[in-house]
Amino acid sequence: MVKIPAMPTGASFASFEKELNRLVASFEGNLAEFKKPGYVEAQLRDDFLNPFFRALGWDLENRAGLIQSEREVEIESRTRIQGRQKRADYLFRADKRDRFVCEAKKPADQLHSRYAFQAKRYAWNKGLPLAILTDFGEMKIYIVGGRPFIDEPQVGEWKTYHFKQYVYLDKRDAFERPHILTPSLSDRANFAVGTGDLFLTGTAGVTSIIPDPSIKEDLKYILGLLNSRPIALYAVTHSPPFSGGFFKFSAPYLRKLPIRRIDFRNAADKVRHDKLVGLVDKMLMLMPKLRAAKSESEKATLQNAVTATNRQIDQIVYELYDLTPKEIALIEGAQ
Repeated sequence: MVKIPAMPTGASFASFEKELNRLVASFEGNLAEFKKPGYVEAQLRDDFLNPFFRALGWDLENRAGLIQSEREVEIESRTRIQGRQKRADYLFRADKRDRFVCEAKKPADQLHSRYAFQAKRYAWNKGLPLAILTDFGEMKIYIVGGRPFIDEPQVGEWKTYHFKQYVYLDKRDAFERPHILTPSLSDRANFAVGTGDLFLTGTAGVTSIIPDPSIKEDLKYILGLLNSRPIALYAVTHSPPFSGGFFKFSAPYLRKLPIRRIDFRNAADKVRHDKLVGLVDKMLMLMPKLRAAKSESEKATLQNAVTATNRQIDQIVYELYDLTPKEIALIEGAQ
């Protein structure tokens, strides 16, 4: 369980929304011009892709002054493929670790099978699970769980967005309230607190869970349930499997999760609710310390505390769902 940090480089939802609307309006209003062969990939990057990624908070200009191998966005990233040097258009990093590649094409070109193969091959050769292929008019996101082949363009294709789908029309104030975030595709339950300083939706590969204001349960109670063993197991066993060991954590699947509601008139129910909230608070305090730990002894001590707290959370959830010892053994044996 982690708290999502603020967007870097001064980006905010308001600035992103304004820039995204400008880009979409410009692309739509001049689409015929952008579709002409003379409008080349370099112009597309300057006019649309760079502003798009910059608005999301990516440090394209390396204002942080990091060395090349650590900067957030590496342009024309060298990639060795079959003994030859190739260049991926964009390589994105977070916490100084390579995360995904993006391959750009001019709008006059169709995003055909050869380009899909190219994007996935860059990711595969860099050992990355995610590749993006885009001409701004469309954006294709691929999960790369195995060696790509040119005659299998649909393999690993997770989502395709038309540029008009980039603009999210929900009310901003809903996302300014505390809510829960999860990757829409993940290899495990990976729910986190969103505090309104970062705007993410399913179109960004992240699903937002925004409780109705009438719900009395604490947000951290819901977070504790979602990251517990029973609900995590339920989520992955009720999702179609994807290559690379990934599962769906998008709205159609999350709506089916059996969230245990609290009867606040019942003293035992309220005690369990409050205990779970307290343990989640403890976990949210421990995790940043664990990530910042320097010495091996400090890491080991904090990891033991995290493991023990997770175990306590699971025990409360077992009680909330009134699970039998046999059912608990099945859950713990499955993970």
